[in-house]
Amino acid sequence: MSTQFHNVLAPKINNPDIQPELRNTQGYIMVGHGRDDVWHALIRFRGGADPGAVREALAEIVTNITRITPTTDLVDQSQRDNAKLVVSALGFTWRGYERMGFADCAASFSLEFREGFAARSQDVTGRGWETWNREQWDPYNGYHALLILAAGRRVDGRPFLGDCQKKINDNFNGVADVTWLKGKLSRTGGIPNKPKENFGFTDGVSQPVLLSDKSRPGIAVTRKSGWVPEAAPNLVLIHEPIPGNDGRAEFGSYMAFLNIEQHVELFENAARGLQKKLKLPTREQAEALMIGREQDGSPLIKHMDGTDVNDFAAGTDESGEKWPFACHTRKMNSREPGQEHHRIVRRGVSYQNGALRGMYFQCFQANLQEQFEFLFKRWANFRSQPKEGCGVDPIVGFDSNHPQQWPVPPKDGALRNADPEIVSVSISGLTTIRGGEYFYFPSIPFLQSLNKQSSGASGSAGY
Repeated sequence: MSTQFHNVLAPKINNPDIQPELRNTQGYIMVGHGRDDVWHALIRFRGGADPGAVREALAEIVTNITRITPTTDLVDQSQRDNAKLVVSALGFTWRGYERMGFADCAASFSLEFREGFAARSQDVTGRGWETWNREQWDPYNGYHALLILAAGRRVDGRPFLGDCQKKINDNFNGVADVTWLKGKLSRTGGIPNKPKENFGFTDGVSQPVLLSDKSRPGIAVTRKSGWVPEAAPNLVLIHEPIPGNDGRAEFGSYMAFLNIEQHVELFENAARGLQKKLKLPTREQAEALMIGREQDGSPLIKHMDGTDVNDFAAGTDESGEKWPFACHTRKMNSREPGQEHHRIVRRGVSYQNGALRGMYFQCFQANLQEQFEFLFKRWANFRSQPKEGCGVDPIVGFDSNHPQQWPVPPKDGALRNADPEIVSVSISGLTTIRGGEYFYFPSIPFLQSLNKQSSGASGSAGY
């Protein structure tokens, strides 16, 4: 049944044949946890710690302190509505696998994962380590594991998480050091249950649908464009490299985790500059052009009458007057056929620490090079994606020497689809990468067998 689950477009949640796969796969990969308070434990195993002791400490967390949440829980509505349920997920860096005693399994994991984000940051994002928060992220001495805890659904989840935090800190005493990063999801955007990020826009609007729920109205019925929300789970899942049982129903996923600071004042100033150049009535209109959506998540191309907010196509705005070629969403989420395999599953969490605001950006994928790295290197930082000379992404791109090309929107609101007037405006520096890492989130059977594993376990690459 693994093949059916892995390759079928958005398999049905209630299909009894895929329940083993759903039970064995970490739920945070497949479904957003729906919680409001999210704490991240960045774990660094101490030098000289015995691999067996490391695995034993991790096994204690998995079996006794917090239960790693399977997909079956997050697709169960009664569980999702339980505000006291702490949703947990656990992943490791390649250094972490080495410290746990799995150095002989290197060939089972991708090169990008083994090298780590710090080693690849300059090439992928165009930014080095000079802006990293070295107290939080040491590029020379990276972390070994990431434990994510989420709780609270329209209530304060911090009491539940605080209890887990104390137990986790005590459990790792003498074995590992833990750095806690705390985030908060604000659900005041325009789309129900969708979070709002620090620039004021609804986040996570355009996500691949990995599992289908028969109780929802069929999206395909109301679809008016070429947008295809559904994806097969193999967009994010690989066969587990180090199986905990027979491996037939075990999958995991690679995560890219970045601390991205958002400079809200610079964002607003940039919007004012663009507003002036394009002679727009309000700053908010310029902000929407930079992002590529309205603040409430609705698309800038409004002539489509489908019910899906992603139900619009690039071909309906060939001039870029309504949906600028340089805007964040058009740069990073192409609607062109044949590009679907570059999509990622985003799990971002906003944070605010005094005057500092930002995003703990997280995304899952089956192939780091063809998904996360491709989006940053080939799309965000490529001046001619999706149109020759349009410029880099104004939000996460890195190139202040080449201004973006912004078509002047028609005053009457109509689409001309002809050569519009173009204004050159350089927008950059709105975000800063403060650190990051690549993690692999393994199957639940692997985690449950940690205290039984021994070094030199074997597996197959499968990614």
